[in-house]
Amino acid sequence: MSNDLTPTMGPNADPKAQVIAWLIEGHTDHDIKQAIAQHWPNRAATKLLRAAVDHFAEAAQCDVDVVIGWALELYRELIRKNLASGDLAEARKVIKDMVDLAAKHGVHSETENKDGLEKGCEAREIVAEAAAESPGEGNPLGGDAPP
Repeated sequence: MSNDLTPTMGPNADPKAQVIAWLIEGHTDHDIKQAIAQHWPNRAATKLLRAAVDHFAEAAQCDVDVVIGWALELYRELIRKNLASGDLAEARKVIKDMVDLAAKHGVHSETENKDGLEKGCEAREIVAEAAAESPGEGNPLGGDAPP
């Protein structure tokens, strides 16, 4: 990684947000400390790094159902974009990943929640829609029928 990091979030970037971005990009503590000294000489590098690490720890305290729901919605958006662009091979991969994620976490359309209502996983419906929008392609996951 570069020793000459510049704020990618603009010259008026929040230092903590920029440090978080640099960590996500994979820059080293050493490089980030040098960049902090260069761009925010009045800020303590160790405190900014600690604040960034604390941010990650707080983000990890999220409810697993929320994370799974967010991931499933993101998969749906990726599938929609892949189908719109005609990239059926990538749509097939994303659908498979989505179904695998749902299966790993016990999300099935036949599964009932604590109130006796069906859970809202729509993986099967999405696979069927993708197959319908891709005439001649069959099941986007391969095989004859949706999972």
